[in-house]
Amino acid sequence: MTHPTTTTLGLSAGSGMVHCALVTVDDHDRTRVDSRVIDVDPTDRLDRAGRLNSGIDLMLDRAAAADLTVAAIGVAARGGTIPTGGAGSRRQVHVVDDPEAIGRALAQSGAVAAHPRVIVVDAGDSGTSVFVIDTGDGTATVPERTTALSGAAIDTALAERAAATMTDLGRRRRAELRSACRTAKEELAESDSTIVSVAGQRFTITASMVDDLVADGVTAVADVVAGIRAGDLALLHTPVVLVGGLATMASVRAAFARVLAEEPVVPEAPELVGAVGAALAARPGQGAPTALEFLGGRRHRDLLSVVPVAVMGAVLVAAMLTAVVVGVRVQGASVIGDDDNPSTSATAPATATATVSQRATASSTSRPTSTRTAPTDDPVTTTSPVDDDAVDPPRTPRPWATTQLPTTEGRDVPTSTITPPSTTAPLESSVTDSPSLTPYPFTPIPGPTTAPESVNPDSSGVQGFSAQTRPTTETPPAP
Repeated sequence: MTHPTTTTLGLSAGSGMVHCALVTVDDHDRTRVDSRVIDVDPTDRLDRAGRLNSGIDLMLDRAAAADLTVAAIGVAARGGTIPTGGAGSRRQVHVVDDPEAIGRALAQSGAVAAHPRVIVVDAGDSGTSVFVIDTGDGTATVPERTTALSGAAIDTALAERAAATMTDLGRRRRAELRSACRTAKEELAESDSTIVSVAGQRFTITASMVDDLVADGVTAVADVVAGIRAGDLALLHTPVVLVGGLATMASVRAAFARVLAEEPVVPEAPELVGAVGAALAARPGQGAPTALEFLGGRRHRDLLSVVPVAVMGAVLVAAMLTAVVVGVRVQGASVIGDDDNPSTSATAPATATATVSQRATASSTSRPTSTRTAPTDDPVTTTSPVDDDAVDPPRTPRPWATTQLPTTEGRDVPTSTITPPSTTAPLESSVTDSPSLTPYPFTPIPGPTTAPESVNPDSSGVQGFSAQTRPTTETPPAP
């Protein structure tokens, strides 16, 4: 029976490194795996869910680059539970117990298909689990757990030996030394010795040193295996399968071969078995005993992230308050201010709202319309008196503007000129009587034939000319 090609993502949620596997199974049950490993950095300030989410983001990008669609996400965790919530994106994942995930991966690989049951030793960073797997369907028994053999214990022992030869190591330097020892122990699979350097001080780690550190732990695990075989005589000749991160170390494999008097079966990429099994268990329609859980959904915050946010919030609040105060002042000056009453333009912001509403009411009730007259107690400013004979009717004066006279451009409106009164007052003296307004006749008015008595006979004879028609030349007086 063939199945459609399906791609799922699996992760192992141990206390150490996070192993990620993008597993694609084609229609002939052939498996293709693309894997990545996320190291644990204490300075990243991520919780367990945050590291898992980081691995999911990384592998989803890999799937998109390969034009693959991830159908489901599986997480292998000890006890079949993971902390809900946590940092990172909120995602729904299939959680499966570690033994179940490892059994699925071993059954799919066919590496132990010749044996109906096998004993599995899962040696990881926090400890070692021993259980029995049915290779037909991948089911597993309840594991027995021991912390006698763990990656963290080996790292700590190596760091203590190195620190004994170094000086002036603070807390941060000791953490760096422990991380360097963890990397060094993994490099011993290809060499007999390696060197770690911290704060300018060097320490050599050898394979024999690691052999001494793992010997007691391997012996304790071998005792657990012997107890399982003693409880079920059918397992006396059952092979031991070694998986987990410590299975990659040559010292650990050699120690198990020496103590058990048999070579353990080590599958290809033993550190990825749990992640691959989680991806296989999450495949749709497999019926694997998985639990749906939500991972992430809570933003990670600590002291270093809260302080900048608080400072930024305070700056934003101060800026908003400043904008509000400035806006109220500007609005109060433009609405409350009045040319007729300049003293009201400086109003305090605290009473701006009440003053604006009062001013709006006064404006709506005091502005006259074309059928109402201006109030008598409000003075009117004009440029000239209104002429009753003007062509346009007089405009109603408005208390808030200057009344303008109608323009005479383009209209047949007679202009006015001032003529001298018919009195004997000399031309040089100021006129005491009100001048009379006569229309301009558009033709020069001839001068009088006889000069007035009050006029000096030696004058230039400009009497009788209008203001607009003065002669261009004057006759000089006789000598």
